[in-house]
Amino acid sequence: MARRSIGEAAKVVIAAVVLGPPLGGAALIALMQIVPWIATDFPVSVPEFSQNLFRSISIAVPLAYVVGLYSAILAGLALAAYVSWGGRLTWWSCLAASLIYPAVLAISGWFSLQGSPETLPPVMINAAIMAIASACGAVLTYLLLHRTGFVRRLNARQ
Repeated sequence: MARRSIGEAAKVVIAAVVLGPPLGGAALIALMQIVPWIATDFPVSVPEFSQNLFRSISIAVPLAYVVGLYSAILAGLALAAYVSWGGRLTWWSCLAASLIYPAVLAISGWFSLQGSPETLPPVMINAAIMAIASACGAVLTYLLLHRTGFVRRLNARQ
C-alpha cells in the first residue's frame, strides 16, 4: 500500500518533466560555452561572450524538451514511486533517478554494438552528455523546488 497520495506523486513527475529538461539543457550549454572560453584564456570580451551564451541558451531550452523528455519522464516516475512508498525527496535521490536513462543508453549501446566496436565511442559520449544534462537538470530542479518549499512540505508528510 502506498504511503502517499497519487497527487503528490504526480506533482513530482510534473515538476521533473516541466523543469528538468530546460534546466539541464541550459546548464549543459552553459558548461559547453564557459569551459572552452576559460580554457582558451578568454579570447572574446565578456559582453560578446555573454551575448553568445544567452543566444545559445535561448536556442537550447526548447530543444532540451525534445532531447531530454524521455529522461525526465523516467526520472520523474522513478522518483514518484520512491516518494509514494515513503522515501524522502533528497538531492541524492534526484541525482540517482536522473542517471537511470543515461545508464540505459550506455548499456543498450554496449550490447547492440558488439559487432562494430568502432561505433561504441560515439554512443558512450552520447550517454555521458545525456548523464551530465540529466544530472544538472535533476539537481537544479531539486534546489529550485527546495527553495520554494515544495520539498520540505513533501518530506514533512511522513
